[in-house]
Amino acid sequence: QGACHLHLIPFALNRPWHKVRERKRAVLHQAAGNHVAQALRSSSARVLLLGGRSAVNLFQKLAGTTLERQRQESWDLHGRRGVYARGEAFRGRIASISGTDLGRDVLVLGINHNPHTSFGLSQKVVSSMAQWMKSAIQTDRLSH
Repeated sequence: QGACHLHLIPFALNRPWHKVRERKRAVLHQAAGNHVAQALRSSSARVLLLGGRSAVNLFQKLAGTTLERQRQESWDLHGRRGVYARGEAFRGRIASISGTDLGRDVLVLGINHNPHTSFGLSQKVVSSMAQWMKSAIQTDRLSH
């Protein structure tokens, strides 16, 4: 089985996403949904990994679905004043995106911390997230 990592918004922007006007975001969302659907449809990927809360939220919007959320206390990020970022995992299955049939079910796994940019991710948290993903994929393979 293949895995796939995609940029959900495959466009270079000249301003941060939160400063893009809502109307422009809607146009970009439509184009992004089509991009993600075609990329997955033309690949053999059976697993899609989402890194970061914003990626999970955007994917849910593009796919028109809600992923199951699971609290992961071992992923909590701690600071001087306690937990500053709670750990959460997301899981679901999709067969289409933006009205495009993918021709198969795809397992979608998400983590709320972006491993590329999250400040404070310890090796222990990263290892725990990797173990969760590995276990989720193995469990999914056994059940499908």
